[in-house]
Amino acid sequence: MTTIMKGKDVAIDLKEKIKNGVLELNKKGKNTTCGFIRVGDSSASIGYENAAVKVLSSLGIECVKFHFDENITEKDFIEELKKIGNDDNIDGFLLLRPLPKQIDDDLVGMTINPKKDIDGVSPYNIGEVFYPKEDSFIPCTAAAVMKMIEFYNLDLTGKTAVVLGRSNVIGKPVAMLLLSKNATVTICHSKTKDLQKVCKNADILVSAIGKAHFVTKDFVKEGAIVIDVGTNYDENGKVTGDVDFESVSEIASFINPVPGGIGSITTSVLAEKCLIAARKKVK
Repeated sequence: MTTIMKGKDVAIDLKEKIKNGVLELNKKGKNTTCGFIRVGDSSASIGYENAAVKVLSSLGIECVKFHFDENITEKDFIEELKKIGNDDNIDGFLLLRPLPKQIDDDLVGMTINPKKDIDGVSPYNIGEVFYPKEDSFIPCTAAAVMKMIEFYNLDLTGKTAVVLGRSNVIGKPVAMLLLSKNATVTICHSKTKDLQKVCKNADILVSAIGKAHFVTKDFVKEGAIVIDVGTNYDENGKVTGDVDFESVSEIASFINPVPGGIGSITTSVLAEKCLIAARKKVK
C-alpha cells in the first residue's frame, strides 16, 4: 500500500516546535527577528515574501523588510548587505532572488554574513552540507526533503538513492544529505546515459529537474520511495511536479504530491533556521 507523504503534516509538527522555541527565548528576554531583503518589485519575490512573513509572524518571529530599488548599484547594495549582516537586531535573513543583472551573485554570496544566512547560500554554509549538523544553515529546500524523510521514519542506511538534478541549491545538497544518512547516492543530469535504467535501480528517487511529469512509472522501481521537489506549471497554469503522480503512486511505497509536498515545508524550515540563529546569539 502506498503512503502519501503530506508536507502539511510535516510543517504542522515543525511549527509547533518552533513556536515553543520562540516562546522559550522570549522568556529569556530575546525576540527572534528575521529580515527579508528584496531588490526590485518582482511579483514572484513579493508573493513569496508575503507568504513567508505571514508564516513566520504566526510563529512569533518578528519580520523586518529591506526593500531596494531595482536600479541600485552593486556597490551600494553590497554596502547595504554588510549593514544588515552587522545589525544586532536581525538574527537571520533571507535574500530574495532573482537579483538585477548589475549585481554579481557570486560577490553577494561572498558578502553575506554566514551566521545570519538562514537560506544557506554563502560559500561557508554551502560547504556545511558535506558535514551537516542539526544547527547548520543548509539550503532550505534540501533541508525540507530531509525533514520529510525524518517525519516518516524512513531509514536510508544501505539504500540506493538517485537524485535527478545537480543544482547548487537542491540537487547537490540533497545528495550530500542523503549520503550523511548512509545511502549510496547517484546524481543524474541531462548528460546521464541510460537515465531511465539508473532511476529504475533506486530505492529512493528524488526529482528536482523542473520538467513536468518527466518521471513516469517506467522510471520507478516497485516499492521505491519517490520525493518530488519539482515546481512546474501545466498548460492550464496549474502547479505540478516532476513526477507523474497518478501512475507512479501505483507502485511507489512512499510518494508526495505537488502541490502539498516539499514546498509546504520550506518556509517552516526557514523559520526554524532563524530560531537557530537567535539561539546561537543567546549562547
